[in-house]
Amino acid sequence: MTYRAPVKDMLFVMKELANLEAVAQLPGFEDAGLDTAQAVLEECAKFNEDVVAPLNWEGDINPSFFKDGTVTATPGFKQAFAQYTQGGWQGLHHPSDFGGQGLPKLIHSACQEMVNAANMSFALCPLLTDGAIEALLTAGSEAQKEAFIPKMIDGTWTGTMNLTEPQAGSDLAAVRTRAEPQADGTYKIFGTKIFITWGEHDMAENLVHLVLARVVGAPEGVKGISLFIVPKFLVNADGSLGARNDVHCVSIEHKMGIKASPTAVLQYGDHGGAIGYLVGQENRGLEYMFVMMNAARFGVGTTAIQANDLIGRKTARDGGQTAKAIAAQIEATEQALAARKSEAAQAFARRLGAARQAYLDVVDFVVGNTKASPNAVFAGSVNYLMLAGNLVAGWQMGRALLAAEDRLAAGDDVSFMQAKITTARFYGDHILTRVPGLRDSIVDGAAGVTDMALEAF
Repeated sequence: MTYRAPVKDMLFVMKELANLEAVAQLPGFEDAGLDTAQAVLEECAKFNEDVVAPLNWEGDINPSFFKDGTVTATPGFKQAFAQYTQGGWQGLHHPSDFGGQGLPKLIHSACQEMVNAANMSFALCPLLTDGAIEALLTAGSEAQKEAFIPKMIDGTWTGTMNLTEPQAGSDLAAVRTRAEPQADGTYKIFGTKIFITWGEHDMAENLVHLVLARVVGAPEGVKGISLFIVPKFLVNADGSLGARNDVHCVSIEHKMGIKASPTAVLQYGDHGGAIGYLVGQENRGLEYMFVMMNAARFGVGTTAIQANDLIGRKTARDGGQTAKAIAAQIEATEQALAARKSEAAQAFARRLGAARQAYLDVVDFVVGNTKASPNAVFAGSVNYLMLAGNLVAGWQMGRALLAAEDRLAAGDDVSFMQAKITTARFYGDHILTRVPGLRDSIVDGAAGVTDMALEAF
């Protein structure tokens, strides 16, 4: 597979849209300006183009292999992961106190996009490890941070996220994995977790499982869920690896895609109980796990569940205030475009304005009808998610158009800036024009969904 990282486009976004230079004025980021970003992105591009992307083919023909409770990674993955971690990519944005480089997340996000695009099967392992590090930085004790984070940053260990169970998918209130308190302050964990990405493999010496479980006697529902560190191998006081913990992989999934990424079924406690360490306070596990979950959700969030969340928690809950605040920022860009003399900017301003008004119409519809007619509102939830996404992306396209015109006027990289303007024009004519139609489907199209009799399914 051939992959070419869009370094030039990423640097344009960092400078013109994300304002990296302002980020570099923040304490601790003084050396993280555009020159640093360019050097980092160019090296990251080389690694992903030359090492990671070519492994896609190997991953398809020789996927991860399960035998007798162990998983062997696709040939080449272990070596590539060693290069990834030795190159400092795992710790790019994590604190230097724990062995990271402490760069802004903005730079890390561009590098993460490269590895995701180059080889998703490979990228999922460092992605989950990043999430585990973030969760422990947020809620772990100082001892837990010192024991686990440096090893995950240097690649000696990797992290996983354990939520789903056979009977509990998106409904985490149904989690049954239990945690029994022990006299020494640890807990014994019992249960089954499924769909655990990179839940078993041979690329690292140890795996740090972050596991949602319910302490015996905890409240029912999500308010009774706690978070635990359950390492594959227990860790001795001096940091060395000790005995094998009572967590075992019993199988991996057989999938159409990302076959090199082992998705494991993990069994906890079949031989007396897996030793776990409470993260933070009991019954606050879901709160802590959301730090980790959000990293994954951004990549897979365009589903009905997230669409419903956009209506219920992001729009209706505050009466549309946040949604309208975003619209006000979009309107400012629209006015800046309209003030330009170029036909490209003025045409885009008209497209953006029509899309923004359609968005506001939907916000008013959601706020005005969620309580009285929830089915009618939620029937359009996915279209609302698409509408909002198209609008926000169009807003950034408009900002890019403004920046490109300014750079073009200065004679800077003429062909590249002209391409940016043409891309914005395409987006306005072919994507933003869909937004008013989505509004009509949301506001007027509920009956086509809600009137279907249940017995017709």
